[in-house]
Amino acid sequence: MIKILILAKSIDGGTGTFILNFLKIKRLFNNKLILKTVILEKPKYRKIKVNTLIHKKNFYPNYYFFINSLKYFFKDILLIKKTINKEKPDIVLSINNYANLIITLSKLLFKFNAKIILTHHNNLTQILNFRCSPLLKLFIKILLPIL
Repeated sequence: MIKILILAKSIDGGTGTFILNFLKIKRLFNNKLILKTVILEKPKYRKIKVNTLIHKKNFYPNYYFFINSLKYFFKDILLIKKTINKEKPDIVLSINNYANLIITLSKLLFKFNAKIILTHHNNLTQILNFRCSPLLKLFIKILLPIL
Protein backbone atom coordinates (compact mmCIF):
# COMPACT_ATOMS: atom_id res chain seq x y z
CA MET A 1 0.00 0.00 0.00
CA ILE A 2 1.44 3.36 -1.05
CA LYS A 3 0.26 6.54 0.68
CA ILE A 4 0.51 9.78 -1.30
CA LEU A 5 -0.22 13.17 0.22
CA ILE A 6 -1.01 15.82 -2.40
CA LEU A 7 -0.25 19.38 -1.27
CA ALA A 8 -1.49 22.52 -3.05
CA LYS A 9 -2.18 26.12 -2.12
CA SER A 10 -5.43 26.27 -4.10
CA ILE A 11 -7.56 24.01 -6.28
CA ASP A 12 -9.28 26.81 -8.19
CA GLY A 13 -7.89 26.90 -11.74
CA GLY A 14 -5.36 24.63 -13.40
CA THR A 15 -3.99 23.15 -10.19
CA GLY A 16 -7.43 21.80 -9.33
CA THR A 17 -7.76 20.24 -12.77
CA PHE A 18 -4.34 18.60 -12.33
CA ILE A 19 -5.34 17.19 -8.92
CA LEU A 20 -8.71 15.90 -10.13
CA ASN A 21 -7.02 14.13 -13.05
CA PHE A 22 -4.37 12.70 -10.74
CA LEU A 23 -7.04 11.37 -8.36
CA LYS A 24 -8.61 9.44 -11.25
CA ILE A 25 -5.55 7.18 -11.50
CA LYS A 26 -6.35 5.69 -8.09
CA ARG A 27 -8.83 3.36 -9.78
CA LEU A 28 -6.02 1.83 -11.81
CA PHE A 29 -4.18 0.56 -8.72
CA ASN A 30 -6.86 -1.79 -7.27
CA ASN A 31 -6.86 -0.16 -3.82
CA LYS A 32 -3.06 -0.32 -3.48
CA LEU A 33 -2.87 3.47 -3.44
CA ILE A 34 -4.11 5.83 -0.73
CA LEU A 35 -4.42 9.47 -1.77
CA LYS A 36 -5.04 12.37 0.62
CA THR A 37 -5.19 16.01 -0.46
CA VAL A 38 -4.18 19.02 1.63
CA ILE A 39 -5.36 22.36 0.27
CA LEU A 40 -4.15 25.49 2.04
CA GLU A 41 -6.84 27.80 0.66
CA LYS A 42 -10.60 27.24 0.78
CA PRO A 43 -11.81 26.80 -2.82
CA LYS A 44 -14.20 29.36 -4.26
CA TYR A 45 -15.30 27.44 -7.34
CA ARG A 46 -14.65 23.72 -6.89
CA LYS A 47 -16.46 21.34 -4.59
CA ILE A 48 -14.44 19.84 -1.77
CA LYS A 49 -13.78 16.12 -2.22
CA VAL A 50 -13.58 13.44 0.44
CA ASN A 51 -10.10 13.01 1.99
CA THR A 52 -9.31 16.70 1.61
CA LEU A 53 -8.11 18.94 4.42
CA ILE A 54 -8.65 22.68 4.00
CA HIS A 55 -6.36 24.83 6.13
CA LYS A 56 -7.61 28.42 5.95
CA LYS A 57 -10.11 30.61 4.18
CA ASN A 58 -8.12 32.91 1.93
CA PHE A 59 -4.77 34.19 0.78
CA TYR A 60 -3.76 37.63 -0.26
CA PRO A 61 -3.29 37.94 -4.03
CA ASN A 62 0.23 39.36 -3.61
CA TYR A 63 3.16 38.13 -1.58
CA TYR A 64 4.59 40.60 0.91
CA PHE A 65 7.18 40.37 3.65
CA PHE A 66 4.90 41.38 6.51
CA ILE A 67 4.43 39.94 9.99
CA ASN A 68 0.96 38.68 9.10
CA SER A 69 2.29 36.91 5.98
CA LEU A 70 5.08 35.30 8.00
CA LYS A 71 2.56 34.16 10.60
CA TYR A 72 0.54 32.31 7.94
CA PHE A 73 3.70 30.95 6.37
CA PHE A 74 4.91 29.39 9.63
CA LYS A 75 1.40 28.15 10.47
CA ASP A 76 1.42 26.33 7.13
CA ILE A 77 4.80 24.74 7.90
CA LEU A 78 3.50 23.53 11.27
CA LEU A 79 0.29 22.27 9.65
CA ILE A 80 2.32 20.22 7.18
CA LYS A 81 4.45 18.80 10.00
CA LYS A 82 1.32 17.82 11.92
CA THR A 83 -0.36 16.34 8.84
CA ILE A 84 2.70 14.31 7.85
CA ASN A 85 3.10 12.98 11.39
CA LYS A 86 -0.57 11.96 11.42
CA GLU A 87 -0.91 10.56 7.88
CA LYS A 88 2.61 9.10 7.53
CA PRO A 89 2.69 9.30 3.72
CA ASP A 90 5.32 7.52 1.65
CA ILE A 91 5.31 10.36 -0.90
CA VAL A 92 4.29 14.02 -0.80
CA LEU A 93 3.35 15.43 -4.20
CA SER A 94 3.60 19.21 -4.00
CA ILE A 95 2.02 21.41 -6.64
CA ASN A 96 3.33 24.89 -7.52
CA ASN A 97 5.49 27.53 -5.85
CA TYR A 98 4.00 28.12 -2.42
CA ALA A 99 3.37 24.44 -1.66
CA ASN A 100 6.86 23.53 -2.92
CA LEU A 101 8.46 26.08 -0.61
CA ILE A 102 6.40 24.96 2.39
CA ILE A 103 7.13 21.25 1.94
CA THR A 104 10.83 21.80 1.24
CA LEU A 105 11.30 23.89 4.38
CA SER A 106 9.23 21.41 6.41
CA LYS A 107 11.45 18.54 5.28
CA LEU A 108 14.61 20.54 6.11
CA LEU A 109 13.33 21.54 9.55
CA PHE A 110 11.58 18.37 10.69
CA LYS A 111 13.46 15.61 8.80
CA PHE A 112 10.46 13.42 7.98
CA ASN A 113 10.96 10.25 5.92
CA ALA A 114 8.47 10.81 3.11
CA LYS A 115 9.90 11.40 -0.36
CA ILE A 116 8.84 14.69 -1.88
CA ILE A 117 8.01 15.41 -5.50
CA LEU A 118 7.92 19.08 -6.44
CA THR A 119 5.90 20.01 -9.50
CA HIS A 120 5.88 23.36 -11.18
CA HIS A 121 3.07 24.42 -13.51
CA ASN A 122 3.66 28.14 -14.02
CA ASN A 123 6.29 30.80 -14.74
CA LEU A 124 8.13 31.44 -11.46
CA THR A 125 10.04 34.50 -12.69
CA GLN A 126 6.87 36.19 -13.89
CA ILE A 127 5.06 35.45 -10.62
CA LEU A 128 7.94 36.79 -8.51
CA ASN A 129 8.15 39.96 -10.58
CA PHE A 130 4.40 40.54 -10.58
CA ARG A 131 3.35 39.53 -7.07
CA CYS A 132 6.28 40.07 -4.71
CA SER A 133 7.24 43.21 -2.85
CA PRO A 134 10.81 44.48 -3.35
CA LEU A 135 11.74 43.46 0.21
CA LEU A 136 10.52 39.89 -0.35
CA LYS A 137 12.43 39.69 -3.66
CA LEU A 138 15.62 40.69 -1.83
CA PHE A 139 14.95 38.10 0.90
CA ILE A 140 14.44 35.36 -1.73
CA LYS A 141 17.68 36.29 -3.54
CA ILE A 142 19.58 35.98 -0.26
CA LEU A 143 17.83 32.79 0.89
CA LEU A 144 17.87 30.83 -2.40
CA PRO A 145 21.64 30.16 -2.52
CA ILE A 146 21.54 28.92 1.08
CA LEU A 147 18.87 26.30 0.32
